[in-house]
Amino acid sequence: MLVDNLMISHPIYLDLEQNFWGSVFSVSMLPMMGAYIMFLLVIYSVWIRWKKAILIGQIEASRKREVELVFASMQRLTGMLAEKIATHNVDIIKWIETRRTLGKPVSNKVKGPTFKISEALGALTEISFISPYTDNRPQDIKEIEKLLDEKLDEKQALPKKTF
Repeated sequence: MLVDNLMISHPIYLDLEQNFWGSVFSVSMLPMMGAYIMFLLVIYSVWIRWKKAILIGQIEASRKREVELVFASMQRLTGMLAEKIATHNVDIIKWIETRRTLGKPVSNKVKGPTFKISEALGALTEISFISPYTDNRPQDIKEIEKLLDEKLDEKQALPKKTF
């Protein structure tokens, strides 16, 4: 701009009524204006990309926090369920064992559900306490539900235990 000013030999008159664009912009300003426009476009595109990356990062961090909270809750609930249900289930299993050792028959209506309860608690315990620390841990809540459902179905498909 200093060179442009030194190259002008006569004073500049701004004729904003007749020649507005010619008075405001000179041909020598066009490269600089182009550079500013390109710079603004680059900054805007980088800003959009960073904004998307930050949003994706926040969503991923939120999802991981959510999964950690679900696992912590599952561990507490599994502990409470195991404490209440497993103790009663063990009493039933002891009763079944006692009857079996005495040679008395035990109904399958008692045996079957007792072992299903044990298997369900085992599956819940495995999901709650083992899967968070494996390499292929669930990444969201739906995967946890799916894994638990698969484990419960897998336990149901196992051959029945007999005494």
